[in-house]
Amino acid sequence: MAWVTHNLQYKLNLINMLTQIQYNNFLSMFMKNKTRAEFMLLNKMFQLFDFDSNISDIYSYSKNKLIKLNNISKKIPLESAIKLFNKFNYKHITKFNYHNLLLYLRDMDNFKNHKIKITWGPGNHKNVRENVNEHYIKHVLSNVLSNVLSNEQIYWERILDTVNCESYKSYAINSFYKLKKVLVHTDGVNVYMSGFHHNVFIIGRYDGDMFGISSCYYVENGEKLGRYKGLCFKIDL
Repeated sequence: MAWVTHNLQYKLNLINMLTQIQYNNFLSMFMKNKTRAEFMLLNKMFQLFDFDSNISDIYSYSKNKLIKLNNISKKIPLESAIKLFNKFNYKHITKFNYHNLLLYLRDMDNFKNHKIKITWGPGNHKNVRENVNEHYIKHVLSNVLSNVLSNEQIYWERILDTVNCESYKSYAINSFYKLKKVLVHTDGVNVYMSGFHHNVFIIGRYDGDMFGISSCYYVENGEKLGRYKGLCFKIDL
């Protein structure tokens, strides 16, 4: 009765703005979930009614999830957006990271099958060479000016055949597919893949469409709990 008596003309005007496909899908959704259909119509989420007939997931989406889906679907095809929302916690999907999340979906099987060639990326530096060198100095030579060796220095001296920048670079590359406790996680902007090889933490991300290692360093307790806050999913390499 509320649909018939409340703002009927306004709703009819909105319905008249729909394409034939959108109108058909609106009717289909209305029969299954009147509340969601009306919410989408009144908030002019017209592109959400462009979904393929096989995609029925959005019937059960919360209002907040629909709002975010509507915003993301303005930037990428609706079908791609729905794949993201079905795979990831929608609270972790933002206008800044959706592209990289799609890259992980695209490459996930290749990561599992070790078909992605692992290299270093530029990370937060100008280029790959600078990134590797800065992390080598920061971690492997972590306390080089002191007379007391740090735990990290001792660890690297034990696991590297020769302690130099090139061996450090190679260790990270060669260890990547040996990682355990591997997570894909995000800070809302960047999306990372990280894990542990013994006590060495290796983390990478996409630079453009190319995945590369960002950093590699020793973690005494063998875990980085902060990465679970933006957990997207776990993966076995």
